[in-house]
Amino acid sequence: MPRQIAKVGDTFWVPIEDNSSVLGQIVEIQKEVLNSITCAFFTVRNTDENCDIEHLFSPISVQFVTKDLFNNGTWSRIANTPVQISSCKLPYREAETDGWIGATVIGSGNIQMFLSAFFGLRAWDEMHDSNYYQKLLLPGVQRHGYA
Repeated sequence: MPRQIAKVGDTFWVPIEDNSSVLGQIVEIQKEVLNSITCAFFTVRNTDENCDIEHLFSPISVQFVTKDLFNNGTWSRIANTPVQISSCKLPYREAETDGWIGATVIGSGNIQMFLSAFFGLRAWDEMHDSNYYQKLLLPGVQRHGYA
């Protein structure tokens, strides 16, 4: 698979454990934060009927993420669309003026496990820190199928 070069606005599919995929989008590129990409992840799956990637729904998570799985094509780019994520949802803005000290980059493999857990395909509390996945959700977001 040819190498993909990350660009702001790239939308892509993240494969999860039931052989479906979850929609993500690159909302910014942060070379200062371990050369990571800031990605938003949505409840849209490629199994959803009438899935319209032009209309991005409210994100469930926005994180600094390693770009290895995007670059190697595992997260397959499908389009480049305007970013519609409010800047208040971007991670670690309070650390930006301090050179990003305290910001955390999430491994792309951990994001795939998080998305699988969000859709009930893995245990929500499987990580050493049983609240790890919960901390990746944006405030007010409930995991899929749970109130």
